[in-house]
Amino acid sequence: IESLTARIRKEKWRLIHLPTHLHYFSGKTLEKLLYNYGFEVIHNRYCGFYRGLDFTAYRILVLSRLCPELYAHLSKRVLANLSFYLNLYDIMYVIARKRT
Repeated sequence: IESLTARIRKEKWRLIHLPTHLHYFSGKTLEKLLYNYGFEVIHNRYCGFYRGLDFTAYRILVLSRLCPELYAHLSKRVLANLSFYLNLYDIMYVIARKRT
């Protein structure tokens, strides 16, 4: 929730999924929650994922109505099997263990 993307996009942030996601955490607040329930964080990092260039271009050029003609042109020639790794620092991978 503290990522740059979340702060800029606010309620239009791609990870706002009401009513399925009711709570959002920063690294600090998640660690505090886990600690309050008897856990200690042993690993916490932000993880990215691979995105298809075709899907990304479609969202930018077509869904936003920026330039669907350009997408039609590129999708036939360039975008089909290309992908890239993207880390927006808004997804955390956390491992915690019960404190003894």
